[in-house]
Amino acid sequence: DGGGNLDGAGGRGLDGAGGRGLDGAGGRGIDGAAGRGRDGASRLDGMGNRGLDGAGHFAGAGNVSRADFQRIANRGLPGGAVGRGEVRPYSRSTLANRGDAIRNNFHHGDWHGGRGWYDRHFNNWWGGRWWGGFGWGMVAGLGWGDLAGWGGYATVPVAYDYGTTVCYEDDGVYVQGENVGSAEEYAQQASDLASQGASAKVGEDAEWRPLGVYALARDGETNPSIFMSLAISKDGLLRGTYYDAVSDSTTNMAGKVDKKTQKAAWAIGDKKTPVYEAGLANLTKDQTTILVHRDGGKVEQLLLVRVDDEALGDTAGADAKPAANATP
Repeated sequence: DGGGNLDGAGGRGLDGAGGRGLDGAGGRGIDGAAGRGRDGASRLDGMGNRGLDGAGHFAGAGNVSRADFQRIANRGLPGGAVGRGEVRPYSRSTLANRGDAIRNNFHHGDWHGGRGWYDRHFNNWWGGRWWGGFGWGMVAGLGWGDLAGWGGYATVPVAYDYGTTVCYEDDGVYVQGENVGSAEEYAQQASDLASQGASAKVGEDAEWRPLGVYALARDGETNPSIFMSLAISKDGLLRGTYYDAVSDSTTNMAGKVDKKTQKAAWAIGDKKTPVYEAGLANLTKDQTTILVHRDGGKVEQLLLVRVDDEALGDTAGADAKPAANATP
């Protein structure tokens, strides 16, 4: 609950009341309380009301037509719990541009300090060991092909592209066209999944592989100061670290992946909310949107950007294990 944690009232919390809060009352809030309106020019895609990727298709599976999406996007949930302003599609090109800008600012800005930066802030605190004894730790991400084969997931990934393959409609939330429950039920599913993972014991012989270190960006932000690392066990448990670079403080994170639905959910410390949600395959990409389930049924959409060590390719050498050094 200090000034640097996720939910605290201090100025640096992700949803605290201070000016740096992701949904706080300050001028940089994602909810647009101070000129950054949800549907204005400062949205994540930087395109105002233009969310299309090319000639009529949106980011995601590629099978959602312009007409279908407009029908979905123009229908909000009752009571304003979730509306099209909170969950919207972003084109692949827009996400790539945002991701490149964030990575460039990270590697050439104030936060990144080379390989030692990862070691200082994102160590294995949960026990077990890295798969294969690979010593690079959290500096390298994991690709879907390696992850699926190692963890026993279906070869074809389930895309959680919010606003396209995951849509909020009047009668519930749809994932890949299937109704998976009301908005409240969908949020509870994520909460239950994160809680199951947090309470699970980690055995001494448990093997882990890194999903990556990510920057967490608010709407329109290109130089974020919040970072997360995530690692996954063969059983689908998630462990990681939340790091606030401004306060130089870290908090443990824990969660789980549902192997059937391939949905990942995690939370920070011992807090019940917020709960973070993403598709497991999405976490192997260079950048992806994620959902954040907050108190009161509120849902927000944020950007997660991989910030691998630039020097990894130059220093890993021929002896590095390719499975753990795979890129998405």
